[in-house]
Amino acid sequence: MKVTLTLTKKGETLCREVREVVDSESFAAACADIWNDLEQRALERATSVGEFMDRLNEAVFDELDGAQLAFARE
Repeated sequence: MKVTLTLTKKGETLCREVREVVDSESFAAACADIWNDLEQRALERATSVGEFMDRLNEAVFDELDGAQLAFARE
């Protein structure tokens, strides 16, 4: 089934994707894609390679801290 996954934090939409989700694997893949999007944003904000390597996962966790994932059928 097609679903919209929306990740929000403090009223701001961080990510919204429409995906085909039929089982736990496709749901996990959709969530992994959201993680990858946040990781890419952290890369774009990094000012140096060293900062990027030191803080990449931490930056994604910082972004996810307090965020909510909503799931809606299309």
